[in-house]
Amino acid sequence: MLEELRDEKFYQLRQTLSQKVCRITKTKDYRLFYRSRLVATKFFVLYYLPSDNNFHYGVTASKRIGNAVTRNKYKRIIKSLVRDYYQNVFLKPLKVNITAKASIAQKNFIAISQDFNYAMNKVLKNV
Repeated sequence: MLEELRDEKFYQLRQTLSQKVCRITKTKDYRLFYRSRLVATKFFVLYYLPSDNNFHYGVTASKRIGNAVTRNKYKRIIKSLVRDYYQNVFLKPLKVNITAKASIAQKNFIAISQDFNYAMNKVLKNV
């Protein structure tokens, strides 16, 4: 019974995370990250700030990664990683901007996933 409620709660949280409610989309929200802390790894730079009550995230990819199709592909991969990470680990109320580095291009999903998990663990440890 308790396990079913927990699974249902995670399913609802995952659905809200995949909606645009938890996403950072406005330029004024991205400007807040100029005064934020950061964690840099091989494939990502994560800028983070403490938030008021929810976890919000934004994904950016520069033109160095490739053309628009390639950038959107890696942005979709990163959004998928955020949803999967959120399902497995309770996230603190944060605002996170995940910036993909040029080194992410032509890498496999497993390597990207391991680097993302390492970066998020580092962020959660520093908060």
